[in-house]
Amino acid sequence: MKKSLVQFFNSPVDLAKVIAEAAAKDQSKVIILTDDNVSEYCLPLILPVLNELCTSVEVIEVEAGEASKNINFLGHLWTQLLESHVEKKDLIINLGGGVVCDLGGFAAATYKRGMNFFQVPTSLLAMVDAAIGGKNGIDHDGMKNAVGTLSSPNGILVYRKFIETLPQKQLVSGFAEMLKHALIADALQWERLTGISSPTSKSLMPFIKPSIRIKEKIISRDLRESGERKLLNFGHTIGHAIESFYLENQKDLTHGEAIAIGMQIETFIAFQLGKIKEHDFHLITNGLSNFFPYSQYEIPSFDMLLPYLRNDKKNFNGEFRMTLPVNLGRAEFDITVTEAALRKVMS
Repeated sequence: MKKSLVQFFNSPVDLAKVIAEAAAKDQSKVIILTDDNVSEYCLPLILPVLNELCTSVEVIEVEAGEASKNINFLGHLWTQLLESHVEKKDLIINLGGGVVCDLGGFAAATYKRGMNFFQVPTSLLAMVDAAIGGKNGIDHDGMKNAVGTLSSPNGILVYRKFIETLPQKQLVSGFAEMLKHALIADALQWERLTGISSPTSKSLMPFIKPSIRIKEKIISRDLRESGERKLLNFGHTIGHAIESFYLENQKDLTHGEAIAIGMQIETFIAFQLGKIKEHDFHLITNGLSNFFPYSQYEIPSFDMLLPYLRNDKKNFNGEFRMTLPVNLGRAEFDITVTEAALRKVMS
């Protein structure tokens, strides 16, 4: 496994000092991209240190939420960087959740053909998923993550106590990705996570680092997603379609909820295809439904989801390619699933 880009901190002050040290090497300006929620709760923990140690610090704020992850906000961000005379040697800090990490990573990867940047995740989802692996991008024309790049940050700086600022709904959203990591790679981690009576910042804190390491290990062997990294797509074929439908129809659903629904449906698909035994099928679906009860969600019909499914990035020659579980802690990728099979499961 390659050297990890992730550093863990027990103090936000120590995290800020690492940023300041990196900026001092090239006499760089520091540009912090954040959102209006994070600027209230997390930014004050690092900004005084950066203002004291750095020659120039500028904060750019976007509205919180997935609606900010589009070409309009990206163009606005590029314009702000130009108007601030940001140079290629300067340093972008993406301080926030998945939206900020995705949007800021894409901006840094494309502005002046690529800048140095740090991911500083403040949500559980960003810590265990969005900030890890170099994927970044925006939604476009109703499609989740339709446009983006693969561009590794200079570092991923994790202060786990940032999750204490999260509302419960966002904490549970990140928990879904932790469950996914366990399902595809670590049965013992699954047992530990599903043994939690209630996901809280305190109960989940010890499992953040192991979850990050699962994703890092997979990515270190397949950065460009030509093989093993596709395992991380479990739950995302159906999940992203549902999430895109909700976004386009301005309905409330978190990314984690969409992926949890997707994992339940895709596990059923695996069972119908004979890929997973009934015992493991029930273990997985019961475990997921304990935290994400399937019946509480409004699931769009197959015909409503089909336009989104047909634009899934994993499709090949017009065929649906999915990652499906084959037992607890192991999955397989590039499994062909016909439209007829999907329709049967989802009808």
